[in-house]
Amino acid sequence: MRRWSFVGLSVVVAFLLGCGGNKAPIKAGEGGTGSVPTGSVQGRLASAGTRQATFNRFIARVHGTEDKQKLVIQVKGDGTFRLDGVPSGWQTLTIEDPQGLQGAVIVAFVRPGQTTDVGEVVPQPMGKISGIVAEVDANGNRVKPIPHARMIAHPMQSEQESLGDLSERPVFTALSDDRGSYELLLPPGKYLVEARHPDYEPAAQTVTVQALSTVALDFGLHPRPPQVGTVVGTVKAQGNGQLVAVAGALVGLIPKESSAPSPPPPPPSLTVGALMSTMQKGKMHPDDQPHHWLFTFTKADGTFELTGVPAGNYTAIAFKRGLGEDRKDITVQANATVTVDFNLQMPVGIVQGQVTDAATGKSIAGAVIVAVSKGDPWWDWDDWRSETEGRKKPVWVRPEDDDHAHSGTPPNFGHLPHIIPPIRDGTVTDDNGRYQLLLPTGSYFIAAFAQGYQAQAQEVDNLQTGQTVTVDFALAPLSASPSTELRSLSLRLQVEPQVRAGEEVTMRLKVENKGSQPISLTFPTGQRYDFLVTTPDHQSVWVWSHGKSFTQAVNTLTLSPGQEVEFEEEWHQTDNDGKSVRPGTYLVKGILQTQPPRETEWQSLVILP
Repeated sequence: MRRWSFVGLSVVVAFLLGCGGNKAPIKAGEGGTGSVPTGSVQGRLASAGTRQATFNRFIARVHGTEDKQKLVIQVKGDGTFRLDGVPSGWQTLTIEDPQGLQGAVIVAFVRPGQTTDVGEVVPQPMGKISGIVAEVDANGNRVKPIPHARMIAHPMQSEQESLGDLSERPVFTALSDDRGSYELLLPPGKYLVEARHPDYEPAAQTVTVQALSTVALDFGLHPRPPQVGTVVGTVKAQGNGQLVAVAGALVGLIPKESSAPSPPPPPPSLTVGALMSTMQKGKMHPDDQPHHWLFTFTKADGTFELTGVPAGNYTAIAFKRGLGEDRKDITVQANATVTVDFNLQMPVGIVQGQVTDAATGKSIAGAVIVAVSKGDPWWDWDDWRSETEGRKKPVWVRPEDDDHAHSGTPPNFGHLPHIIPPIRDGTVTDDNGRYQLLLPTGSYFIAAFAQGYQAQAQEVDNLQTGQTVTVDFALAPLSASPSTELRSLSLRLQVEPQVRAGEEVTMRLKVENKGSQPISLTFPTGQRYDFLVTTPDHQSVWVWSHGKSFTQAVNTLTLSPGQEVEFEEEWHQTDNDGKSVRPGTYLVKGILQTQPPRETEWQSLVILP
């Protein structure tokens, strides 16, 4: 008999976090993402794309935070993840299994003081680049490794694309370690990879990444010349009443006086090919104009640092495709730092609506709404089926595993190429069942999830800037009749019949498939089990889930024939208010939180003085 043990699996999530009051204005050069408003991002790995036993091999991280407050966490054993303190704005996240070379990419909108639920994530095969960043002499000989070099990978299609084109795409970043080593897990495709360090001249190379393969990519950097200045600052964007950081914005300098016969083009117009023509194995030709390198891309909190700038007068420009540009005149002096901040506009469309009960018409509070770009390769499209009868536009539903009424095919939107940001936004409905999402132009799949209801989704095509689209959901309650396949499901509660006052009481709920066919258990939320303690006359004393919140999304667990899972919790002999209980006789029950829930028989527990 195969047996898995699940201890404390249910994930407790608070959907809205306090923002902590008004934030001080962002100042260039201030370290840490605490200088900008932050929010949280949560989601879960879909079991369809990952064996449950390998969930804990994955990490979730926010790119562009490596040199400050590094935002990386281990995915939990049940596949859920939550990142707190994420800078507001559109952020690139990856969920990675470096050992198995698989992962997923999400570009999520993070609201100040709120939680963005990105829904389920299906990992796909990835590739890896890795190498050494080292200081080199004039002959290209390696001198010493360079720790803390910032590695930046930009998805690209061809060298005819400009830096402005790259600014609208996901940005993948890493830092070299003390030995100068780095690695980046990336979706298959072509990339422009930069290596940057404040004390060195930057370098860049192009590389093609293939799935399940590792490409070696080393960089040699030259010390930056003396008598140069530094430009620092922040790029922010205003939109729909919110001020957020702009990650991945292009910041460059245009010299006002140049002795070159043909001055370089403005940074947004500089092509990858023109940039690479100044490079030879990552080294700049000595007779080329250094102004080709007077650009950088902002980090997750919108800050940037541009070092090695020759003294002179410049027009500083911040640009991000879709958000416009901002220009400022600055003067750079040798061995000095100048601060310049930029403000862009965040043009968005709005998707809003209300979620109600299809049977009663009552609003549903706390429903999770997730917007996904059509063709997102890391969304679980296979679970959805079209329901078009009597409707002008298709409505997609996610049937229960034992529901054979929906036999249609899943959505077929194709797959987004690696250069297109896989946008996701997620929120929860208020007390009136209403929600609002802010999205850039594009086509989206809007999905609604609520405890005790069948998931539903609708399409929004060609959302435009300034447009408001209403998408209402009427969710069907899940059937209360148990599936016949669950007749072979066995539930057992294991608890000591007697304990001493003050001792911890271990409770185990054991769930076993005693049949000859697999059983799929469907849970309407992230809560999979519960434990109850009552008095002999069934007055509630303690409930394990009391005061906890859970992810509001349907998930499943499949048990093979003969397989058993175990859920375990400890009771500290306190009631729901945290007060110690008196010695005496109590009743204990275990509950499997399927829809409908399945319960064990009551068992007696005696607490001795």
